[in-house]
Amino acid sequence: MRLHHIEQVWQAIEDLKDELKFSISLVAYDITRLRHLLWNGYVRESTTAVDDMLYHLGSLLDLHTPAINAKFKRAFKLVAELLIYLRQNGSSIVSYCQRYWNGI
Repeated sequence: MRLHHIEQVWQAIEDLKDELKFSISLVAYDITRLRHLLWNGYVRESTTAVDDMLYHLGSLLDLHTPAINAKFKRAFKLVAELLIYLRQNGSSIVSYCQRYWNGI
């Protein structure tokens, strides 16, 4: 559910692509691959990707109009919560890909 919220906020940011002053491609790359990483149980790589996303989102805060900044701050908050979740529950995250291939 957390990932779905991040994807929704990110879609709203991408819809404003013409109004943005800076490129968002570095964050977009990690968002598109995050679902795949988590599905396959790559928690360490997911944590690294989320950490990179936080770094890049942090550099984009307060550089745009107030409406766009609000979207970036919302995305930053959601990504930070996901990072906390991954760090606290990394050992118990299930590899659904492995379960699928094992017929579970």
